[in-house]
Amino acid sequence: MYIESGIFIFLLLTGMCVGSFLNVVIYRIPKSLMDSGDEIFNIAWPPSHCTKCDNKILKRDNIPVISFFLLKGKCRFCGSVISSRYPLIEFITGISFSIIGLWMIVYLKQEPIEVISVLFLFSVLLCLAVIDLDHLLLPDCLVFTLLWTGLLISCLELSPVSLQDAVIGICGVWIILSMIVQIFILIRKKEGLGAGDIKLICALTAWIGWHNVPVLLVFSAIIGGVMFINVKRRFDCGYDGSIKNCHVIPFGPAISISGFVIYLFIANGYDVL
Repeated sequence: MYIESGIFIFLLLTGMCVGSFLNVVIYRIPKSLMDSGDEIFNIAWPPSHCTKCDNKILKRDNIPVISFFLLKGKCRFCGSVISSRYPLIEFITGISFSIIGLWMIVYLKQEPIEVISVLFLFSVLLCLAVIDLDHLLLPDCLVFTLLWTGLLISCLELSPVSLQDAVIGICGVWIILSMIVQIFILIRKKEGLGAGDIKLICALTAWIGWHNVPVLLVFSAIIGGVMFINVKRRFDCGYDGSIKNCHVIPFGPAISISGFVIYLFIANGYDVL
């Protein structure tokens, strides 16, 4: 009991710290891609600061979750409101790390490296899901990180998917989905699936294998349909130069949720089919 409690607390604290970093990634990567200014702005620079008054955040104000409540959700210097998303993502990451890690380590007797791979996948997909919800954007730097990491763990035989299946799956899925998208554009004169969505599905193919892609697409369509009803967004979108303000589905979150659940099952010896 004491060992399980220790593992849970360790993973909870580790997850909240990772969640704090994920907040940085979620905010800075889209800003660095969309900001055409000459000022250097990336994950590492400038240091953490208030987005309203630009004052540098003190170390004692950078404690995951706790600092938000100590500051009563406001900046120490200018009093501007701090988004509740920051502690929420930190808490979600922390509790997910602790529950998933405890389940895999204690009850399923998995090796730590396998647990780390699952938690890494969760972290990257969480970033992609939130960024897509905000900006309808799936940054290549995160998607390709997912793809190459999936190939790496297959190469090291740490994945339930062989390297051969991963490579063949990525190429095959890319060709098939690209053809389907082009046919849809010819018929409907609009995009049905974005290029970023195709890249994300291909990246996840390296983790879950080509034979699980149909399940991924079905689950993603169901989740995406629910999201369209409840959290649909309006964006300027168009094709062939015509721009319209229309309802769109940020499909990245649906793909991310489906892909993570599928990998979580197959990595622990369960069959999703």
